[in-house]
Amino acid sequence: MNDAPNQADTPQPVYTPPPIKGYRKLTQAELDDVNFVKAIGEDIEARIHALGAQLEPRALALAKTNLQQGLMWLTRSITKPETFA
Repeated sequence: MNDAPNQADTPQPVYTPPPIKGYRKLTQAELDDVNFVKAIGEDIEARIHALGAQLEPRALALAKTNLQQGLMWLTRSITKPETFA
């Protein structure tokens, strides 16, 4: 008979990320919003990929860059970093 405690009964430690300079601790709602923006990005990427190879490469590169930049700014509007960088 195994007397070792069942791992399911043992509480797992909560991961606390180290602080990032210039960023404040985010609320759960803010974290959820950031993850929603990340999901939007994954959806956009999949839809672009689904369009196939008929896209003009330079225009596609510009579109991807600007979409990524828009998602970055959206994320920054949620996280409200306190520094320039």
